[in-house]
Amino acid sequence: MTSIFGTTGNYNVDAARGGAYQPINYVIAATAASDGTATFLFDAVALSNTWTMTINCATAPDTARFTAATGGTQFGQFKGSNSWGPLQLQGGDRLQVTATGLIPGTVYQMAGYGYANIVNDPQIVYPVAYADSVTSSTEQIFIEKVRKLLGGGGITTTIATIPTSPSWRNVYLIISNSGGGTGSPTLYTYSATGNVSGIVYYGTIVPYAGSTISGTTIVLIPISASVDTSVTITSYTAALISNSYDIYIGADLADTTMGVYAVGGSLLVSNTSATPLFVESITGSTTAVTNTSTTPIYVAATSIGGGFPVSNYAGSLSVSLVNAAGGYGHTNEYGGALSTYVTTTSPGPATLLAAPASGYSNRIHSVSYSYSGTASTTPVQALITTGSVSVTIAALYYPYQTNMYVGGLLTTSIVRAVASTTSSCTFGIFYDVVATPTIS
Repeated sequence: MTSIFGTTGNYNVDAARGGAYQPINYVIAATAASDGTATFLFDAVALSNTWTMTINCATAPDTARFTAATGGTQFGQFKGSNSWGPLQLQGGDRLQVTATGLIPGTVYQMAGYGYANIVNDPQIVYPVAYADSVTSSTEQIFIEKVRKLLGGGGITTTIATIPTSPSWRNVYLIISNSGGGTGSPTLYTYSATGNVSGIVYYGTIVPYAGSTISGTTIVLIPISASVDTSVTITSYTAALISNSYDIYIGADLADTTMGVYAVGGSLLVSNTSATPLFVESITGSTTAVTNTSTTPIYVAATSIGGGFPVSNYAGSLSVSLVNAAGGYGHTNEYGGALSTYVTTTSPGPATLLAAPASGYSNRIHSVSYSYSGTASTTPVQALITTGSVSVTIAALYYPYQTNMYVGGLLTTSIVRAVASTTSSCTFGIFYDVVATPTIS
């Protein structure tokens, strides 16, 4: 047996020669209805003919589902832009392909490619095992564009009602100011209500697109399309604003949905372990948290650049967050978010850092010393002391050692700078204020 294409046919069969063979290049067009369905109806096969062909809709989205049938016989189902075949139609058969999940109002073409056997008894063919090349739905599809006047003052505005598909994960809105009114699209709450379930799906305004100045924004509305066949999209605001917007509506076909939230607001700290958290501000006001352990974790929010250092004094944990509020783009790796200084012009002690309030300690990060006199080979000594008995924290010698890291030393007493000269000297200190820990 040989086929017109060689010893092995392109349609999983050897077709015997005989009669006449004519190529089939058949295209049927149909417009998707408002519910995303369409029907592609091929011509009937002449009684003396046999058609062998493969069908395909090249521009179909991943959401599309096609069913090929003739009379009461269904050949099978395929999805998206995949091909199905080969199909063999006998005289009198009429191929009908029904579709769901198309984009409403879009024109699609169903193509059939193969050959017609005229007045001949060809070999029987059958569809090959269907290999679905569309393995995941990751695209976004555009559905429609509407121009709407979004009102305010407690008025709910209907934007559109759109059909849904079971593969949709989100409906998205791209909203652009078309001019003439007041307010911003970010001032509205957007939602989609299911036609069957009645569930109201609320949208999230993504933080990475649009602004109140440009009048544009993007909204994602997660939905459950397995129940509802359509959703009605609305907007609402109590603000006394009104404006006209161009709204582009589409769907996200990703297998999973991703939550996108703006950074900001308060962080709720909830502790259920035996190691409680202390949360305090630099001003000394404290959020009351019950302490039932000798190894608490302290969280101190400082006023210098918005730093948020975290340290566990009884263990080895040391965490610091970026000073995002101050815009410095660095971390306080070892603490010392606060600083102060004192200038002396006579020998003797001077207050460098006052004693902290009861229940708190000064955690000293580093100290420094600057001498205004003329440098010489003889060093000029200065001391940093603390406590009622003046315990020395650091001994500094100008010009050889003028600053020193003291490793987070804790003190509840006054810190003094002791100069040894009448020349002007400036002493500096970097420190943090922390709740006094229990150290054993």
